[in-house]
Amino acid sequence: MRIITFMKLRNIFALISAAALNVSAATMTSDTLSLAGTWRFQLDPMGFGKTPGSELYLSKLNENINLPGSTDEAGKGVANRAQHVDRLSRKFEYCGQAWYQREIVVPEEWKGKRINLELERCHWETTVYIDGREAGTGERLSTPNRFDLGSELTPGVHTLTICVDNRLKYPMDQWAHGTTEYTQTNWNGITGDIQLTAHPLTGIENVRIYPDTDNRSVTVKVDLSGKEGEGDLALSITSPDGRRVATANHTISLPADTACVSFTLNLGRDIRLWDEFNPNLYTLTASLTTKGVTESVTERFGMRKVGQGAHHVRINGTDVHLRGVLDCCVFPLTGYPSTDKESPLTHLTADRWPLSTAPIGVSTSSPASPPMSARGTACFLSSSIDAPPCCHASSACLIFLTYRRDTQHTVPPSSVILMVPARVRSSAVTRSRLTISELDTR
Repeated sequence: MRIITFMKLRNIFALISAAALNVSAATMTSDTLSLAGTWRFQLDPMGFGKTPGSELYLSKLNENINLPGSTDEAGKGVANRAQHVDRLSRKFEYCGQAWYQREIVVPEEWKGKRINLELERCHWETTVYIDGREAGTGERLSTPNRFDLGSELTPGVHTLTICVDNRLKYPMDQWAHGTTEYTQTNWNGITGDIQLTAHPLTGIENVRIYPDTDNRSVTVKVDLSGKEGEGDLALSITSPDGRRVATANHTISLPADTACVSFTLNLGRDIRLWDEFNPNLYTLTASLTTKGVTESVTERFGMRKVGQGAHHVRINGTDVHLRGVLDCCVFPLTGYPSTDKESPLTHLTADRWPLSTAPIGVSTSSPASPPMSARGTACFLSSSIDAPPCCHASSACLIFLTYRRDTQHTVPPSSVILMVPARVRSSAVTRSRLTISELDTR
């Protein structure tokens, strides 16, 4: 079996800007239309779909696929029976352009509004066409691809066609986890949110927040876009306990292109600082009202100052010890990472299914656990012990990775990895049969 050695992480610290570490989770009030469901579909292995005379975005595609999802999940591509020892083995493989198409209905009440298309977790280069006209191309792997469809998209039925190309675009290492078969797989598809959103012609494009712990204040920069006109911009900040601690109001005059408005708001004497155990998140709401229509954006942020100590990164004057995590092959149900908080729990199950046959036996005491038919090995992982691939390198918690044969992807022989935390009782670390109950997982 091929073995990968996990080396001790060193020299992980880097200079990090305070702005880059803002904790923010933005929500925007707008009209939203989900496009999840059945789409028309067609593979394009020769890549002819964009060439004159063979344009697939001008044709009606002849197969079906469900989105969000991947070609692997839909059984599209070449059936694969190979089983690899160093990565997930795809049951269906495909690399190239794949086309997705459906009709969309723009509501009458969206007339005259800015319409955006959001495609989350595309893999990889994504080109969008509306009624046979190219609307844009994106190649984001982690953040959503957003396409401005403009305000000329009239109410009624339109044809939306998307081309996703998962071929390697740039010279990269064969182990690049976002674009190759390792860690996840080189799937093709759109696996996150797929939706249209409508916004006022004059609206909030972006909100940036810069905490200043020394002066107990924040600087807020609001990017605005739209046509010429006036509007009222209101800011409000609430503390972690829900008290309103700062407000600001400003009458703006918009040019035809993007404008930026900046505010500095004092949060008072008793600010609550951020730390990893007590985040103390503040909430900022920015509202823009133009011609009686209000658009609001909500952001959360923490008050923190990032600095460089003698040997550590420092946050609010406290040394921070950074630890790296390596997640390999931990998406056997789909072959790709999820975009929500619930799905990972279906991939990683602690103390759930027993291992039927392994060099090191592992069993659980859960009577409700379904039997597991897959064979595999179990190992203990530390900074000095070699471990098989496809494991979650975490020394802080007990992770029992389980893979079933009815998943979308087969897995290497090292299919079950038992991760033992640093505080495990030494008597439990033996080369004999081991039960979960023997471990001190506190």
